[in-house]
Amino acid sequence: MKKKYLILVWSLFLCSSMFAQDLSFKSMPLLFFHEASDEMIIIDNDSMVYNLNKNVNYQLKHTNYPGKLINYNCFNVNKRTFFVHEGCGPVLEYRNDSIVRIDNSFLHFNQFGAAKFVYNNEIYFMGGYGLFTYKNILTKYDFKQKEWFLVETKNTDLVEELSNTFYILQDDELFVFGGSRLSSKGESFNNDHIYKLNLKTLEWNVFRTDLFKSIKDLNVVRKTKNAPYLYNSNYFIYSDTRIAAISLLDNEITTYDSFFRQPLVDCLLYGDSIYTILIDFGHESKSNFSFKKFKAGNLNSKPIDSSAFYYKTQPYLLYLFIVIILILLGFTIYKAKTFILFFIYSKKPFHYFKLSKTLYFKGKKVKQLSEGDVKILETLVANLNTYVSLNFYNELFSINYKNDNYAAIVKRREKKLDSFIKIISNVSGYNYQQIVEERKSTDDKRIKEILFLPNKLKVFNK
Repeated sequence: MKKKYLILVWSLFLCSSMFAQDLSFKSMPLLFFHEASDEMIIIDNDSMVYNLNKNVNYQLKHTNYPGKLINYNCFNVNKRTFFVHEGCGPVLEYRNDSIVRIDNSFLHFNQFGAAKFVYNNEIYFMGGYGLFTYKNILTKYDFKQKEWFLVETKNTDLVEELSNTFYILQDDELFVFGGSRLSSKGESFNNDHIYKLNLKTLEWNVFRTDLFKSIKDLNVVRKTKNAPYLYNSNYFIYSDTRIAAISLLDNEITTYDSFFRQPLVDCLLYGDSIYTILIDFGHESKSNFSFKKFKAGNLNSKPIDSSAFYYKTQPYLLYLFIVIILILLGFTIYKAKTFILFFIYSKKPFHYFKLSKTLYFKGKKVKQLSEGDVKILETLVANLNTYVSLNFYNELFSINYKNDNYAAIVKRREKKLDSFIKIISNVSGYNYQQIVEERKSTDDKRIKEILFLPNKLKVFNK
């Protein structure tokens, strides 16, 4: 009889410690993977542990720690499971179904929403928000000294100060994208840049992306605690209506309809199953959250769209600036071509352009030329650096050379030539002897010959 009683008691105990896979919670529970035992575990309200693989639950044992476990993130390092406070600082270890604090730090309240990852068996926090500022710092936990230290990265000025970003760690490269930032107009979102950190060289690179612009209902900020999960070489991020698969190998992102029918707050991949914590405000027990498990094969649904994940940032503003400078330079050169030509042909101070019939002195246009002055210049150009009979200019200022009075023609010629010489003198400061050279004709000493601007004029067929 006593033996039967003990069996009954043991059976009742087992029944109380077993649970069905459909779990509901009044407050958000902590979902994590325990690498040493290869098990998925949920801790509810810092008191009850649910082992999802063994389908059992039991009371949590723990030492004192600040805050609630839901404010901690899980990391598996060398088969040991650690919890780090969301704002950085306290570090706990999960040992034999108990939690023990192992750090000498304090609550930093400095990196909420940071990108959190394990690299070379060390825990890192990148960016985040705290103490009224957004961050772009990289910090690392030292297991020997049990403290956090700042890691100096190169060209950090390329990286925006962001919180609640998506992040992917693959080999030695950390990709950070999305997230919120603080601008002069308040909080804004990083929907166009991806930042990549080489964890070997600690050097940053920046790329552009159209991910959040092309998929408008995909959350720009990460709302779940865990990073994108890896399945079939793809990293998956998700919103209420869309799931996006990121292939770093192909630099491609493919979108699918979400198969989650309730808002998702946390998600982990284990084997071929997706373990999720969902908001469940409509549950009969009036609990706020529920645990559900899905087949990872549901991700292989019909794709909606695909595009490049990221591409190199082009300095478009720099290109635009260069184009504007080139246009202004070209316009300036066009307008100042006479100045440039003067410096090229500076041995001759006067430049004459035949097509436009314009005269320049040391790059400056001579504006006072009359129609008669242009006639003199045309004659001068036609007989450049050549002595011409003074009577040759008579025909320029005669309406009817054969019938006009000779004295009137000479008088008109002298008046026009004097006016031209005066203009040249006013522009250049030259005296008469520098502008005009005179001599008697070698053929007839009675004939006077003149030479305008001797070796002072350069002619252009433009």
